[in-house]
Amino acid sequence: MGEDEIISPHTRRRTVGTLLTHDVGLDAAREQLAHSDGSITYQHYVGKRPIAPDLRPTLDRLFGLLPRPAPLREAN
Repeated sequence: MGEDEIISPHTRRRTVGTLLTHDVGLDAAREQLAHSDGSITYQHYVGKRPIAPDLRPTLDRLFGLLPRPAPLREAN
């Protein structure tokens, strides 16, 4: 972006909303943007991620706490 290009207020707010939501959480973005309802923040001020984050460590912690299911036995 060149020096003489103007960034709109909406673009600035959307950038803040997106970064805060992805790095801290939706509540932080909602509060920073002074919205009473997080759905407004999410619908209008949070850009979608191009790829899903790698959640394997979180899921491994969750499923590591659950007992492993017994193997299925084949019917005779």
